[in-house]
Amino acid sequence: MSQANLSEMIDRAIVDLISEQVIAALQRYQKRIVVLFTGNDEGVFVQAQPQLQTLVQQGYSLSLLFSYSARAILKRHQAAIAALSPEHIIQAGEQNAEECHRLINQSHLLLLPELSLNTLAKSALGIGDSLPSQVIAYALMQGKPIIASHHFSENNAIPPAYAANIKQHIAQLQAYGVRFIKPGELACSIDAKTQWVTTTIGRSVPLSRIIHQPVQQKKRLISLHDVLLHDPSRALYLAPNVLLTRQRGMRLRKEKFNLLTAKVMNMYLAKVIGTVVSTTKNPSLTGMKLLVISKLNEHLKPEGTTAVVVDTVGAGNGEIVIVSCGSSARLACDKPNSVLDAAIVGIVDSVELA
Repeated sequence: MSQANLSEMIDRAIVDLISEQVIAALQRYQKRIVVLFTGNDEGVFVQAQPQLQTLVQQGYSLSLLFSYSARAILKRHQAAIAALSPEHIIQAGEQNAEECHRLINQSHLLLLPELSLNTLAKSALGIGDSLPSQVIAYALMQGKPIIASHHFSENNAIPPAYAANIKQHIAQLQAYGVRFIKPGELACSIDAKTQWVTTTIGRSVPLSRIIHQPVQQKKRLISLHDVLLHDPSRALYLAPNVLLTRQRGMRLRKEKFNLLTAKVMNMYLAKVIGTVVSTTKNPSLTGMKLLVISKLNEHLKPEGTTAVVVDTVGAGNGEIVIVSCGSSARLACDKPNSVLDAAIVGIVDSVELA
């Protein structure tokens, strides 16, 4: 047996071992939920408890967080809470932010049986002076799916201006990636809508375009440490030389760990061919100039593929520009959580090809 064949066999054996660890880690990760209670309405817990019990019976592990207002629920419903066998119970003021962050990192999603109007407004405006608003903000920054319900309903007793303000806060959180459901849909919404990026937000904008941007992995072997640090709801692009046996690849895909081998083009040349006039767009694109570009081939000729990009350098029609894609584009626009996926980062004076 040659040295090369021996090395390849060792690599494949390592991949097989890691694959088993990956699957086990993902199964544990996918079954963990952080449940955050805000407000002091005990009826919310009474309605949510049997649904949470259903999740426990389905194998989910729950960590319960209670805001200052919700501490009365914890005191008066200790037996019902104990029946849920929660991994962790945290009251506002008892634990530091690092403990809550750790729970979010180890969990697949954040569930809010009722989002109080106070926390709704704070989260929409980015005010992080309470446990609930801090937890929601951190979950959003980590790209975690968030499911919430609220009991707000517009009626004649609410002044129109006040109701409009509340609806604006709800729309803002939806733009961030929060999905609102009816209070009685907690358990079924998780099975039907939150398994590996199947949610859509607002006007059919894919969740993956908002908080689940693809990650490119260039290592030849993926370690367990890499897997634990990676959010499995985000597509993971593997370099072409990564070794993965066909059997293990099929099993990983069966477990819905999205492993893709691809060459990612981070930058390319294009020609500006038009301007987009948008009267209604995602809030994260407010104030940005949108241009239509046509990609250039190796002969610097338009190849017929067009795209809409954000202009960061003041480009004009007919100019050849440098387009950056993915996270680099969002970095160029200083919009890490925006829906944009491509941006013009330079205007080309001339190109010299060897």
